[in-house]
Amino acid sequence: YDRYGDKNTAQAHWRFNILNHTDKKELALARFNSARLLDKTRKAHQDTALVYLRAARKTFEETNDHKNYRATTTWIAIFPRNAGRLDEAKAEYTRALNLGGTNRNQAYCLEYLGMISTSQGLLDSAGIYLRQALRLDSELSESSKREAFIYNKLGQVLVAQGQPELALRLCDSIRIKVDTLTVFGDRKRATRLVDCWDCIEEAQTALGFHRDALHSRDRRDSCRQIYEALDNANAA
Repeated sequence: YDRYGDKNTAQAHWRFNILNHTDKKELALARFNSARLLDKTRKAHQDTALVYLRAARKTFEETNDHKNYRATTTWIAIFPRNAGRLDEAKAEYTRALNLGGTNRNQAYCLEYLGMISTSQGLLDSAGIYLRQALRLDSELSESSKREAFIYNKLGQVLVAQGQPELALRLCDSIRIKVDTLTVFGDRKRATRLVDCWDCIEEAQTALGFHRDALHSRDRRDSCRQIYEALDNANAA
């Protein structure tokens, strides 16, 4: 049900498992999956999710389930991040990163460590995290790469550091790549182009290219409308 977008039914099944579990591992998995479906922006949901996730992580640690321990740690980081508790989120992302895992998982942690560092004004650290994320991301298959998202975040750092020309070159080069790749469907291409045009607009604005920036904003909004329309059509 979760995979096909019916989150309410999926949540009902996980809560049934929580109430009717037969062993600790089953309960931990139910808590983990239930927490994933909670609203990350609502405080009550954030608090409930963290209770579930921390209890699940304790069970995964006791049963030496390293994969789910690592996944739970990554999810624990999401809720304090959305609550604005950045140091707490940073500690959890660092913990997940140090647990190893796939390049994809490590790149994800590094990406968010970069975003948090940017929010904290730690631009040098943010740049290091994001470049490390890009190195790991470069080893993934084209369909799995998040480079457009990461370059958008790196572009923000470069603009803040007074390097909008470099930000513009990097983000425009990724924009051209995304436009020409055949592995992306319409929705995936549109989401990545939103990030590319967002970065390009910010760099152009910093450079004083206001007419170009307005054009880039229009292109970004058009791409957003494409994937939102596709989402609405799939949900209908």
